[in-house]
Amino acid sequence: MQEEEKSKITSELQEKEEELAGAQKELSQMNKRLFMDRLERKRNLKSGIDFSSGAIDFTRSHVLRKIGLERILEAPRSLVTKRFNSLANDLPRRYIEDLEHEGFFDSGLTIDGYHMLKTLAERELA
Repeated sequence: MQEEEKSKITSELQEKEEELAGAQKELSQMNKRLFMDRLERKRNLKSGIDFSSGAIDFTRSHVLRKIGLERILEAPRSLVTKRFNSLANDLPRRYIEDLEHEGFFDSGLTIDGYHMLKTLAERELA
């Protein structure tokens, strides 16, 4: 009886290990896709911002002024991000959704969003 129980437990343990290996493989694939998506977004950002976008126009006319061009260009990223995030609740929901769609906002300003602000600020001063 004990040998039978040992065999059963060993078999169950092996099944669970196989399930775990499958889940780990799936998680690894998801992480790889997420990484590739982030790289693609960065590549798109470096290749240029759609300056004809309504969200970009709104950013230029409202957000840059509220944060301040010099602050965006000179302050640490954490300060710019904090300032933008404090403004986010007062900004139109549609604007935030557009930023989310472009990968510039995800429960707060993303690093891509920070780079977008910095690029726009540089262009404003040029």
